[in-house]
Amino acid sequence: MKINKCGKVVVAKSEEEIEILFELKRRGDKNGVETYIVDEKELKEIESNARTLKYALWSPKNSTVDPLEILKSIRQDLEQLGVDFPFSAPYRKKLDSNSVLVGENLIEYEKLINSAGLYADKIAKDFGFSENYVIVPFKGLYLETEKECSFIKRNIYPVPNMRNPFLGVHFTVGVDGRIKIGPTATPSFWKENYKRLSNLKLKEIYETTKNYLSCLIKNKDFRRTVIDEIKKYSRSYILSEAEKLVISYDKTIFKKYGKSGIRAQLVNLRTYEFVYDFVVEGDSKSVHILNAVSPAFTASLPFTRYVVEKHVFGDRFTLLS
Repeated sequence: MKINKCGKVVVAKSEEEIEILFELKRRGDKNGVETYIVDEKELKEIESNARTLKYALWSPKNSTVDPLEILKSIRQDLEQLGVDFPFSAPYRKKLDSNSVLVGENLIEYEKLINSAGLYADKIAKDFGFSENYVIVPFKGLYLETEKECSFIKRNIYPVPNMRNPFLGVHFTVGVDGRIKIGPTATPSFWKENYKRLSNLKLKEIYETTKNYLSCLIKNKDFRRTVIDEIKKYSRSYILSEAEKLVISYDKTIFKKYGKSGIRAQLVNLRTYEFVYDFVVEGDSKSVHILNAVSPAFTASLPFTRYVVEKHVFGDRFTLLS
C-alpha cells in the first residue's frame, strides 16, 4: 500500500487566526498529537511555497493514502474471518426486535450497528433514536491536476473557521503525487447526488429542502455558513481561496474535478445548529452512529474501537490491539 508521508502545515492569514492556531496546538497536545508552532523562517524550510502571517502549525506525522486500498484490505481480512458483505442490498425496514429486511434478505441479529452514513438518521428513527437530529447532505468536490506536480510537497491547510464544520479550501498532495484543491461543501438536495441527476428522489428533495429552509430561517450561523459554501460553486472562487495559502502556483493545471463525495452533516433540530462532534445513540439491541465528523476516515479506526468498547460490548469486552 502506498503512503505519502508528506506532513501538513496550517497557515494563518490574520491576527485572529493566529490565536486559533495556538488553540489547535493546545488541542493537539491534549490528544497526544505531535505538532509544532513554527515561525515564517522555519515554515520556509518545511514548505517553501506556503504563505502565512507570523506563525504556522506543523504536523510532521500527517500522511495521505488511498482509502479504497485500505478498505479493500480490511474487507479481505474480514472475509477470511467469515464476515459477509451483501452489497447492493439497502436497508428496507425493521421487522421485529431481532430482525431487519435488507435488500430481499431477512437478517437476524443479536445487536445491530447502524453506520449507514447519509441514511443513519432514518434507520435510527425506526429504532426510536435520532429524535432530535436530522442529516443534511453537502456535496464535496476537489479540483485535481492531471499528473504529478512538485510546486508544493506538503499538505497546506487554512486555519479553520470555528463556527463552520467544514475545513475550508486547502491543498492535498496525493499518494500518486497529483495535487488537489478543495473541497466544496455545497448544499445537495438529495442524498446520493454524486453526478448531475443521478439517484434523484423527489421525496428526498422535499425533505432536504424543508430541513435546509428551517435551518436557514432559524439559525444565522447556519445561514452564514451555507452562503459562504455556495460561493464554491464557482471554480474561480476555489482557485482564489487556494491562492491565499501559497506564494505562487499555476491555476491552469487544475482543469478537472475528481469524484464527488456527499458529507452526511448532522443538525440538531432543537437549535438548528450543525453538530460538531461524534454522536452515537443506542440500547442493548442496537447502536446508531449518527455523526462521524471530519476527518472521519482518519479517525475511523480509533472511533471504531470506542464504539465497540463503549456501545457494543461495554464492560463485557476489551478490544485487543
